[in-house]
Amino acid sequence: MSHHCRACFFQLHQLRQVRSSLTTNTTKTLVHAFISNHLDYCINSLLYGVNDGMLKKLQTVQIAAAHVTTETRKFDHIRPVLHELHWLPVRNRIMYKLAVMVHKYLHGLAPPYLVVTVHL
Repeated sequence: MSHHCRACFFQLHQLRQVRSSLTTNTTKTLVHAFISNHLDYCINSLLYGVNDGMLKKLQTVQIAAAHVTTETRKFDHIRPVLHELHWLPVRNRIMYKLAVMVHKYLHGLAPPYLVVTVHL
C-alpha cells in the first residue's frame, strides 16, 4: 500500500508543476486517471476492515488530490472540498463499492467470474 501512496504523491507533484496551465476540468480528469486508479487498485473488498492507519494513508492521498484539483490551501477545511468534488471519504468509498458489487450480484449484473452457478 505504501508503494501506491508514494506513486500517487509523485503523480500529484507532477500535476502541481503544471497545474497553472490546466483548466479545472482537465485537472479533474487527470486526477481521476492517475489518483483514483491507484486508490481503487486494491480490490475494495480487500480493504474492508483494514485498520485506520492504512486507510489514513489513502485518505491523505485523496485529500492532497482534492487540494491540487481545487487549488485550495493545505490547511483549508477539506469536507466542503470533497463534497464539491462529489468524492466520498476512503472508508465510505470502500463501503459504497462493496454495496454496488453486492447489488449487481443480487440482480444478475455481476461479472461472470463472481457468479457462482449451482448444478443440481
